[in-house]
Amino acid sequence: MNSSAVDLSINYSNDIYHPCGTVICGACGYVKNHYILNDESLKHHFTCICLLFESAVICCVGGYRNLLAYVPSVALYTPLPQCLTEDHVEGVESGLIKISKEKFNLISQAAIESKIAALANYPYLKSRFLPVQIVD
Repeated sequence: MNSSAVDLSINYSNDIYHPCGTVICGACGYVKNHYILNDESLKHHFTCICLLFESAVICCVGGYRNLLAYVPSVALYTPLPQCLTEDHVEGVESGLIKISKEKFNLISQAAIESKIAALANYPYLKSRFLPVQIVD
């Protein structure tokens, strides 16, 4: 597990809340929230670029897919997530992120499939490069 931890209070304190319900991350400027079915998970259900890159944390596979699909080039550079935000928040509080091997494998497999799908649709990987000839 990645031992780095993002200070969630900084991310929350600088967030921008729009009247329509959109929440913009105060650190990276990405739209953090997206529609979910379970109101119970609303408290820790967010995805932002800074949390993903600094701590390999996502709220759900859907949030990770959104980042890969809608943020240019993020699929090329993003790390594979290691845990969900609820696990990360509990880990920050206790000093250790605990996650079952089964849950870790499910997150990893879904993330790998999402990354492969995003890269398969990446336009620059589909285009052919012209040959380069070095002349004296």
